[in-house]
Amino acid sequence: MEQERIGVAALPVAGAGGQSFSALGGWNLMVNTASREKMDAAWTFIRYLSATEQQEERALRGGYLPTLKDCYENREILSRVPVITLGREAIRNVRSRPATPFYHDMSLAMAERFHASLAGTVSPEGAATTLKEGLEDILDQAEAL
Repeated sequence: MEQERIGVAALPVAGAGGQSFSALGGWNLMVNTASREKMDAAWTFIRYLSATEQQEERALRGGYLPTLKDCYENREILSRVPVITLGREAIRNVRSRPATPFYHDMSLAMAERFHASLAGTVSPEGAATTLKEGLEDILDQAEAL
């Protein structure tokens, strides 16, 4: 794909003038997949990737959004990584993910509908409608318990 054809936008909102929010979460450093024997090495690796120098390097070389607020003021990153401005705005408008024991079910439902829409097998409007219905069904089942 040509670089000119790729863009980035803020997350959509339900209505005009609404505020876009991002969910807290990260690039998943996979601590949960490490065996007990390798846990110390996993934490060493996470501390390494979380350091300012690596956050800056990953932003500059890979376009990864940093997890450290100071990186969003780094002049080199600001000038070389166009998405950083939207990333900075997303960090300012972040919310915790919903606390629900049914988050896994909800996440799977969202992934299925998003994939179908992106694959072109259903329109975005159709995906949104069926997703809304699916999430309401999950919540109704949760209330019935």
